[in-house]
Amino acid sequence: MWQIRKYDGTNFWNGKYNLMELIKEVEVEPRDDGILLIDGKTYRWCAINHKNKVVVVEEIFFNSEPKGKEYGDDFKCPYCGMIDNDAWEMKDYSDIVECEYCGSEIEYERHVEVTYTVKPIKAAKIISLWRAKGGIL
Repeated sequence: MWQIRKYDGTNFWNGKYNLMELIKEVEVEPRDDGILLIDGKTYRWCAINHKNKVVVVEEIFFNSEPKGKEYGDDFKCPYCGMIDNDAWEMKDYSDIVECEYCGSEIEYERHVEVTYTVKPIKAAKIISLWRAKGGIL
């Protein structure tokens, strides 16, 4: 029998599975190629221990039919809402990628705008040159 438990990093990596909330028990190993729907809630995979037959998951909001494009300052998955704070590291300005959080395929375009804010700090010294007897000082 396989156990699906709510992810708790400390207890999982210390092998204390019984301290994590039990969500469901199933006869066969749950598939890891998608989002799990259990009792009306959606979950994403976090980790698995084959020896102890434990799969740990995290509940997520999942929109299987998002509408249109989303514009904004964040790289946000339209399916699960995850914000990828490392998206600036992507080398291309557009591509199709897999969401690291829910595994959905998404397409992105990066729009770059450069603006500047300039404020005065210290004016340059003004040197006055004027004519006096015998030449310019």
